[in-house]
Amino acid sequence: MTLTAGKNAVTFKSFGVDLAGDLYLPEGFDPSKKYKAIVGASPFPQVKDQIPATYGPEMAARGFIYLGFDYLGMGESPALPGEHKQSR
Repeated sequence: MTLTAGKNAVTFKSFGVDLAGDLYLPEGFDPSKKYKAIVGASPFPQVKDQIPATYGPEMAARGFIYLGFDYLGMGESPALPGEHKQSR
């Protein structure tokens, strides 16, 4: 995977499920250098197109790496098997 400055669509595993995320990298990003990183995780379920879409570009502009992601069962991230069973 080639990462570039700005927004990059990524996936990563959580509980064996591939979660969808957006990884924001600063201008002039160099993979051989070290950067401070922020994971945009809210105490409430969120999708990467909400708060992370606002903070990601701003944090990247300030030189940080920022990861925003869709929580399990939200946005582009699937739910755990059986999580959304229909109740009767």
